[in-house]
Order: sequence, then C-alpha cells, then structure tokens
Amino acid sequence: MTKDGDQAGPSGTNEGDAPEETTMQDEATVATQEDNQNDTNMRERMTTMSPFERLLINRMNTFADNQRSLYNMCESRFSNMDTRFSSLDEQIEEVQRQILELQFEREDNPSF
Repeated sequence: MTKDGDQAGPSGTNEGDAPEETTMQDEATVATQEDNQNDTNMRERMTTMSPFERLLINRMNTFADNQRSLYNMCESRFSNMDTRFSSLDEQIEEVQRQILELQFEREDNPSF
C-alpha cells in the first residue's frame, strides 16, 4: 500500500496510474474525433449559410492554416536555435577546460 491507500501494481506504479504515452494517445484520439465532429457540423451549417458567410469561414480557415504554418516554422527555428546554443555551450566549456589545463601546466612548470 502507498501513502494514499492505493495498492502498488507489479511494476511499482499505482494501479490507477496510466502511462503518459497512453494518456497522450487517448487525448489525440479524442481531439481527432472532436475535429471530425466539428467538420461534419460545419459542412451541415455551410449549406444554410449565405455566400458571404461561406466566404468569411473560408478566409478564417485560410488564416488559421497560415497561423499554424507560421507557428510550426517558428517552433522549428527555435528548436534549431536551442540545438545550436547547446552546441556552442559545449564548445565554450571545452575551451574553458583547455584554458584551465594550460594555466595549471604553467603553474606547475614555471619555465613554460
């Protein structure tokens, strides 16, 4: 038994705990089902809309697609920047290590 009174399962996790990956898949499935339902509802509503309303909906959808595209591009670029900064940090740490080694060598061998 754990502190909360739940019994631990064979892997040491609580029986009520779902693995994070399964939870994310469930959320993705629910989101996809909701999107499909929204698409169906929108198609049904489009038949009763005026041409102006349909034009606005299409423009909003285009705008939303553009925003998603921009978001993905920015996310990708920031990820690339993060990778490059990490690489630079590693290089700086290596240079600092080499400088310290040279300083210690110089202190140990004054004729250097």
